[in-house]
This record gives sequence, structure tokens and C-alpha cells, in this order.
Amino acid sequence: MNAFKDANLASYLIATAVACFITFSIVFNLRNGERIIFHSLRAKTARLQEQMLKDSDAAWKVRGMQLQEADRNKRVGVPASTWWYLGFLFHRAFGGVSNKRAAKDKQRSGQVV
Repeated sequence: MNAFKDANLASYLIATAVACFITFSIVFNLRNGERIIFHSLRAKTARLQEQMLKDSDAAWKVRGMQLQEADRNKRVGVPASTWWYLGFLFHRAFGGVSNKRAAKDKQRSGQVV
């Protein structure tokens, strides 16, 4: 069974030209896509860094400072992991509740005494 028996040279040339155009369009615009994604994420990471600096946990304050330093130095020579952003979001979502309770309990015990 020959699937290409009705095909002609013109259809092959058109299909090749379309495939080339799409491929080259994607490849030549990868840099632009990277810039767009980087700038959209930059605002979010800066906001997370500020929240880390304001967190009651000292470890997150240190990580926030390291991430800010890494961004200033363009991540050269500063070992900072972008996974910390995800870890901080989990900390805020799940661990932050226990920290808030502990702070409230500490405040109540301070008022009672």
C-alpha cells in the first residue's frame, strides 16, 4: 500500500516550505520568548524575596538575602537555588500556619504573665 501514490512534487514543496517556515519562526523567536518569561517571573520572584525577608523564620530571611544577592550578581559565585521559591510557598501555605499559631501563643503567654 503506497500512501504517496497521488502526491506530486508541488505538494511536497508546499509542505516542506510550511514546515521550514514554522520551524525557523520558532527557533528564531526562542530568545524573545525567554525574555518575556524572565521579565514576567522577575516581578514574582522579587515579591517572594521581600516576603522571605519579612518572614518570622530566620532561615527564610537568610535565604531571601542570598537570593537578592544572587540576582544582583547575576548568580555568579553565589550558591542560591530557585527551588527555594517553591519551598517558601510551601512553608507559607503549610508551615506558616503553625508559625502564626506559635506567635499568637507566645503573645498570649506574654500578656498573661
